[in-house]
Amino acid sequence: MGIMNDFAALAVSIVGWVGAAASLGAYAMVTQRRIEPDSLLFQGLNIGGATALAVSASVNAAWPSAVANVVWVAIGVQGLLSVKRAVITRRARAAASRLARDLRHPVGLHRPVRRPAGPEGPAASRRPAAAPRSGRSRRPGGRTTVGTREVRATETGLRAAGTPGLTEKLVRV
Repeated sequence: MGIMNDFAALAVSIVGWVGAAASLGAYAMVTQRRIEPDSLLFQGLNIGGATALAVSASVNAAWPSAVANVVWVAIGVQGLLSVKRAVITRRARAAASRLARDLRHPVGLHRPVRRPAGPEGPAASRRPAAAPRSGRSRRPGGRTTVGTREVRATETGLRAAGTPGLTEKLVRV
């Protein structure tokens, strides 16, 4: 009988230490912002740790600690139910949002956008490419003519042709 009592005492002691490690680990992770206080992991660690500590304390007749841990379990269960309600509410809102979106834009019922056909067909009704603005024209080699001056684009800015050190801004002339 003595061996079984020693084994039971050792098992209860190990359960208590595991519970203490779980509770302290949960608190440390929340303090370091590794997990959120309203996460399922935090609530689960708190409930598991407090339950293990309550069992260990009650077997060892440490009644104040046992009662405190039973209250801790009750608080953890309330927190767990709160997290569960929040998850259900979030999922319900997401489903309602998807349903509302699908009702506004039903899949498969999209009508293609049609452009009115011009005299030469649909391509003729499209807007022509933008013409260069008056006073500017684009030349090959990155050069632009502004008014009567030719300006070349460089890495440092725009230089007027024939004036290597002078940097100018493009100004409508």
